[in-house]
Amino acid sequence: MSDVFISYARSDREKARLFAETLQQEGLSIWWDPEIPPGQTFDAVIEDAIDRAQCVIVLWSKNSVRSDWVKTEAAEGKRRNILIPVLLDEVKIPLEFRRIQTADLMNWKGERTTQEYQKLLIAIQDILGKELASADIHVPDQEKIPAEPDESFTFSADYIAQRLKVIVTKQFNINLNTVKNSTSYVDNLGADELDTVELCMAVEEEFDIEIPDEDWVSLADSTVGRTIEYIVKRLKTSS
Repeated sequence: MSDVFISYARSDREKARLFAETLQQEGLSIWWDPEIPPGQTFDAVIEDAIDRAQCVIVLWSKNSVRSDWVKTEAAEGKRRNILIPVLLDEVKIPLEFRRIQTADLMNWKGERTTQEYQKLLIAIQDILGKELASADIHVPDQEKIPAEPDESFTFSADYIAQRLKVIVTKQFNINLNTVKNSTSYVDNLGADELDTVELCMAVEEEFDIEIPDEDWVSLADSTVGRTIEYIVKRLKTSS
């Protein structure tokens, strides 16, 4: 069984290799370069590999959008709700996959600290329910929100939600896939006063904000979703 199956057009093999080797540095097992054992067919080997994978990454390029094989593999990932699309070229993604959030890595050269690559890691973590080797890298300092915010930089609500959920998993030592927007710190996670103080400090550091005590008292007795809404609002008012 592999953590990740990478679907790609053969002409994008070197780019697929870069993804495979970089993700292996995160501690992931990757299936990407098929070797067909004697006596077995290509399609049987592919079908077995994708069935055993926990996550499917499809690399959309000008070549792969025309590949029936790639579209079939992506469809299986979508059917199992484990598909993560990645954009290599500025192309029109096949219709059935356009509603799935796509990671834009068109200019990616293998850096492990870029914001888009970190978003890809978060998506993989969500599906696998485990943290990866670069979990503490987050976003590089120059891309984090500064004390005097740069108007050209914003975190999306989705990115904020993903980062907060990773913080919660670390704080309470739980599986990432168990953290929902409806998760209550007190009722579901059994948080005590010390837990909530440490969580507040982690949130302040991650998003470079200061949370007044009276605000955090209210948030600590609420849910993950309520905290996401608060962070989004704070970042908007400070920008």
